[in-house]
Amino acid sequence: MKPVYVGVMLDDPDALQRWWASEVGELLPKRIAHHMTIKFGPSVDEVAALPIGEPVTLEVVGYANSGEIQAVVVRPHGVASANRIPHVTVATDGVTSPVKSNNLLAEGWIPVNGPTLHGRVGFFAGGRDWFDLGALGRTASVRIDQMLPPENRLRFDEYQRISRETLEQMVRRVASRVAASVRRVPTSSLRLDPSVRAFFKKFAALFDAYPNLWVKGGGARDALLTFYADRAEGYERATRSMRDIDLVLIGGTPADKAQLIQQFGGVIQAEDLDIRASNLGQYFKTRDVGINEVALRPEVMVFTTKALNDLVRGTVNPSGGEFDPKWQDFTPRVGLRSVLFALREGMDFPKNPMLAEAVAAARPFDLLIHLYKAFDTGVEDEFYTAVRDNPHLSRTRSAEEALLALSNMVYDFDRTPSQQRTYDDARALVFGDNWEQEGMRFATKAHADREDE
Repeated sequence: MKPVYVGVMLDDPDALQRWWASEVGELLPKRIAHHMTIKFGPSVDEVAALPIGEPVTLEVVGYANSGEIQAVVVRPHGVASANRIPHVTVATDGVTSPVKSNNLLAEGWIPVNGPTLHGRVGFFAGGRDWFDLGALGRTASVRIDQMLPPENRLRFDEYQRISRETLEQMVRRVASRVAASVRRVPTSSLRLDPSVRAFFKKFAALFDAYPNLWVKGGGARDALLTFYADRAEGYERATRSMRDIDLVLIGGTPADKAQLIQQFGGVIQAEDLDIRASNLGQYFKTRDVGINEVALRPEVMVFTTKALNDLVRGTVNPSGGEFDPKWQDFTPRVGLRSVLFALREGMDFPKNPMLAEAVAAARPFDLLIHLYKAFDTGVEDEFYTAVRDNPHLSRTRSAEEALLALSNMVYDFDRTPSQQRTYDDARALVFGDNWEQEGMRFATKAHADREDE
């Protein structure tokens, strides 16, 4: 009988699951909480060298959570694990393999003073757990490459090396786009802007009625950035008012969305409420950049390890939520957002050669939207400098000229009152006292330039 793995099999899996539900949050649908792996694919001699059947304790010292998999970090007493981070997989979404706990924990985990788990050393073989060495037949195992003729072994080794490299590349690419770990922070410990607290207070009943309703976008990002600023040396940041209300209803239906919009009484519009994600992990995958992998409720803020890592590195990196094979990590829109967020938060641009190409390919509409946001946060000159190589801005010399030129390229754009003020200020600055007459001439020239393209 060939053992699949040897590990510490838990005496009471329900105890770990009860602790998780009480201290961490909701469990994913497929409950596991079965064992801590000592070694996967052990030899017969390796199993025989272990104290099979003997009791062992595991101290829970941390956890990690995503929308796909949940795991606890343990400190074993009496045995050692071959895994870099000893752990017990608690639950999965029913699709993700439990082995993905290794990737989840490699991205980071949250320390905790958890319970002590009890189990016995055993091995899994033939579809069941065994705690008796007598059940272990001493069957010889032969490596695949040893079964090959000598002339084919070199080709096999080369294939194995290429396969490993390919797999590692795939893992790196996927890991950069998947929220590998979710961290939770009580809202009571956050320095929230008064506008956010007022919003939560006003609509407390709706957040109580919809436990999967979250604030995303600027309101949630501001909470994350101030949370980091309060704990990092050399990084200071004041709170910012929540300008736009962006919400996500996890697992929501179109009927839920229509009802919520009505209950908010005109405060939000259809485009302000996202119902695409069925769980938090899926929601995090749809985000554009790492520092937006965050969501906020009146009682808790959740964010990914990637979001925190990007803050520590001081770099705005794409999440892959708008992934397009043509653009690899970036779409033009994500490129513009990366530039804008980096300038607004005093962070570095992504170190990716695709950034410049993506920005250069941005359409006038996307450029205009992001330029208005740059004006709104006072980084319009820096943003213009960063994107002025875009061909649509080739005949402009300033952020104000760029705003006017793009406005004349984009039809049917309804400006908000704030955008209208910005537009009028730009025209007055560019054309002075004759802004109406010169503005018409500028518009005519822009139209002619567009016809020439």
